Formats: sequence, structure tokens, C-alpha cells
Amino acid sequence: PRAPGDSAAVAAVVAAFHDALARGDGAGALALLAPEARILESGAMETVADYRDHHLPADIAFARAVPAA
Repeated sequence: PRAPGDSAAVAAVVAAFHDALARGDGAGALALLAPEARILESGAMETVADYRDHHLPADIAFARAVPAA
């Protein structure tokens, strides 16, 4: 069963992840991902290490270029 604050906690982590990307803080964004996380990117599934090495820089550039609403 979910605790009442679960949704708010998840939303806070997602917001922190996007904020880290917008600040250009790749290490901070990666710290919010579980080591066993899998990232779906460009139709493929990546480990956190794969994401760090391949798509993280582009995600940071995009987050910095496109203002969030």
C-alpha cells in the first residue's frame, strides 16, 4: 500500500531531477537515480552509466535551452 505522501515525494524528486538538469548539474541529477534504474531513451533502455555517458549531456543542454513551465 502507498503512503499518502508517496505521490508528493515522487513529484518532488522529479522536480529536483529536472532542476538539476536545468542548472547543468549532471552529478546532482544522477544522484537522484537509483543505481539499478533503467532509463528509456530514444527507443532503447540504458543503465545509469549508459545514460551518463550518452544522453545526459544532451538532456542538460535541452533543459537549459527550453524554459520549464
